[in-house]
Amino acid sequence: MEKRLSQLRNIGGGRIQDTSELLDDLQREILLIDSRGRSKFHELSTLVSDAISRYREMNRGEATQQVYTGYNLIDEIVSFRGARLVIIAARPSVGKTAFALNIARNMVRDGNPVAFFELEMGRDDITDRLMAIEGDINLLQLVYGAGPSPDSWRGILQAGQNVYGWPMMIDDEGGLHVSELKRRIRHAAKCGAKAIFVDQLSQIKGPGRGLYEQNTMIVQELSRAKKEVNIPIFLLCQISRKQEDGGNKAPAMYMLKNTGSIEEEADIVMLIDRPYVYTRDESDKYVARIDVAKNRHGAPGLVELQWVPSRAAFKNKI
Repeated sequence: MEKRLSQLRNIGGGRIQDTSELLDDLQREILLIDSRGRSKFHELSTLVSDAISRYREMNRGEATQQVYTGYNLIDEIVSFRGARLVIIAARPSVGKTAFALNIARNMVRDGNPVAFFELEMGRDDITDRLMAIEGDINLLQLVYGAGPSPDSWRGILQAGQNVYGWPMMIDDEGGLHVSELKRRIRHAAKCGAKAIFVDQLSQIKGPGRGLYEQNTMIVQELSRAKKEVNIPIFLLCQISRKQEDGGNKAPAMYMLKNTGSIEEEADIVMLIDRPYVYTRDESDKYVARIDVAKNRHGAPGLVELQWVPSRAAFKNKI
């Protein structure tokens, strides 16, 4: 610890990432101080006893760490409980941020606090999207032209009343180094967050010489962070258009190979596909498919949702 403090005193005009990494190390060591000197092993007798207690709590319907996306078919096959690194991946302009915001909105409506790290857009953009989803308002009216129509104001006021009380923490500072992001994730968990959203991988700074190595190290750091906070971390990731393979335009796991070690580190991978983007077939206009391509604690599956473009909303298919 004294060595770290000495480094902090002497860092002077060092690079920002040096300071950030040092602070990250300091925070982690402070959190571990009371556990030093104790065995790191966990006896099976204790683990089994704890597991049985959890099962009984589930039978009694008592609160657990489980959080739900609000999409019935997804929640039937995927468990978002405890330490999970969840990847939401898609090509540009398909709806990664919209999907993540819809999930976050569903969680806070259920009373589960979440933290949303928006490294790409601003907080006003996030607010506009939430208001459009909740108020069933055309998003364009909130961002372009003369503003909302007279007919939209009732929905805006109702949405404002609902959104006002949601337990959502939004951080829109861009260009964060992964060490600083991890410290903020820890702080959000300490403030009661039950899930973390990070939009997106390409906007996070990290160590490493090339893009592949940087992405790998960032994902590995976030994978470690999930264990520290013991709540799901949703990381948004962009699939390059260059990954299209002939006539197959739907996203697939192999398309993530150039995005660091996501395939290995992720517990859950959800790939978003909106066929209309490349077919331009009117029958596909409101179709969205969520491919649960990796599910470490269950089976993969394909879920179809309804896409509402004017609201940037995903809804359960009726």
